[in-house]
Amino acid sequence: MQASKKWIIPRNSSGKIDKLAAELRISPITAQMLLNRGIENREKAREFLEPTLHQLSDPSRDDQVKKAAFFLKERIKEGKKITVYGDFDADGICASALMVRALRAGDASVDFYVPHRFDEGYGLNFSAVEELKNNGTDVILTVDCGISAIKEIQYAKELGLDIIITDHHQQRGERPTADFILNPHLRECEFGYENLSGVGVAFKLAWSLGQAFGAGGAVSPDFKETLVDLLPLVAIGTVADLVPMENENRVYVNYGLKLLPSAKLAGIRALLQVCGIAGKSRYSTYNIGYQIAPRLNAVGRMADACAAIDMLTTDDFNKAREIAGELEAHNRKRQITQRAISAEAMELAESTHDLAKCNCIVLSHPEWHPGVVGLVASKLAEHFSRPAFVFYEKDGIACGSARSIPGLHLFKAISKCGDLLDRFGGHKGAAGMSLPLKNLEPFKQDISDITSSMLGPEPPMPQLQLEGELELRNLSEPAVEELSYLEPYGEGNPQPLFAARGLKIAGNPQTIGSRRNHLAFFAKQNGISLRVIAFGKAEWLKSLKARQGQSFSLAFEPRINTFNRKYEVELRAEDIQWDGGDLIEYVDNG
Repeated sequence: MQASKKWIIPRNSSGKIDKLAAELRISPITAQMLLNRGIENREKAREFLEPTLHQLSDPSRDDQVKKAAFFLKERIKEGKKITVYGDFDADGICASALMVRALRAGDASVDFYVPHRFDEGYGLNFSAVEELKNNGTDVILTVDCGISAIKEIQYAKELGLDIIITDHHQQRGERPTADFILNPHLRECEFGYENLSGVGVAFKLAWSLGQAFGAGGAVSPDFKETLVDLLPLVAIGTVADLVPMENENRVYVNYGLKLLPSAKLAGIRALLQVCGIAGKSRYSTYNIGYQIAPRLNAVGRMADACAAIDMLTTDDFNKAREIAGELEAHNRKRQITQRAISAEAMELAESTHDLAKCNCIVLSHPEWHPGVVGLVASKLAEHFSRPAFVFYEKDGIACGSARSIPGLHLFKAISKCGDLLDRFGGHKGAAGMSLPLKNLEPFKQDISDITSSMLGPEPPMPQLQLEGELELRNLSEPAVEELSYLEPYGEGNPQPLFAARGLKIAGNPQTIGSRRNHLAFFAKQNGISLRVIAFGKAEWLKSLKARQGQSFSLAFEPRINTFNRKYEVELRAEDIQWDGGDLIEYVDNG
């Protein structure tokens, strides 16, 4: 049973809302959303609503990035072979492809390497380092990994390899002995926003490399064109990695989305085709998060991520289209596998955990597919509103992924269990780890105690942060269209959810979709009826029919439905509460 959620609804003074709406000539709904984000005047609003590339921090201000770029330039001139060493998720794939293309623009001898998820696991490993040395690599350039590979980088240096690390994960313990480390979490790094994605960090180095090759510190026109063509990759990796959609990330994604309709990279055009969204004049973070990124992630989950990098680095559209078809097949397999294991994990969680008391969920199974345990953990965390750790077992080792909830910094939590783990890494919301199978039970106990100390003794009541309360009569098509001004959405700038109260069911609710797992009905308020779509909420049907005529409240995202040439406002439901409940809390916003 999914946990009940408390709705948190901010209240802004009507005077503030009206003043900002009049000043910016926007609807009160949009003004309310800006106030919720701490934006109270024209200047801040313009910076937020109209992000420009000038808001990006010039990497030349950072001495480490400049030195790393000139180091690469010299190695390129010497004819040294550079291998880009990446990760198998969408962020790592995009970062790898970006650096390969940027280095090619500088006429480098460049190759790439991504460890196989099943055979090698995440990050640098000794066998890969030795293989690269034997294959003639002179410089290893990591993207989206490397900050935790202390011993592996020491071994690489002993073999005579040059090492440049670009990473965005948290450092733990001692620092690797690399030639250069570019990580926005390091105190001395000043090249950009501290919450950049892996591909965002890689772009900073690529930009600086362009400056190194240019005259007087300016990027040459040809290299500048390459950098602009790579912005859609930065947008895809940034959205896929769920980093905050604030500051420089917002700029990258805004520009990357604008360039998607005219994307130059054959691999991106092929991806848009297999997603069934080619030819659109406008794309959103939804297109990346739910259509593009899953296909990039799928190949790394089910097979070898190198195929995706091949697709994104080739200029042959036919080859790219063929590989994109392979990604589509892997994604379908991933969906089937994920659904099956998620169902098993849900049942196992309910049968093995006292959900009235436990503060986290830890599950392990010898037959679960390693490529989907992170997705299953995410599903469990969302459903039960508890941090979830999901492991698969192989050769006496438990390898797994974890997903967090608001209020728990996952990397800090698992760091407290470091003595039980062979390897681990991650950030606030997600982490990966491996440990001897014999340590799994002690880990379960320790992480349970740690999450209880960090979250409190009682399982936390899940919360749903809303933008405000609306009446259906205020949801005109222009008002809903105007909400797109606040895109791109993501963490820190969430997709807008509102509450409407005093609703009644109009018509007969029914399940829809090929698996009949979605729900459609009409909600009515003061004579206004709007269609409601509740994705994945088929379990609501019984309650809706049983309580026909009873008032309820709905948490929803207002959208414009254009399916089948329609153009009308509809509500995409997130949660429902029957009137008379006490799970709504109003909070004064300043």
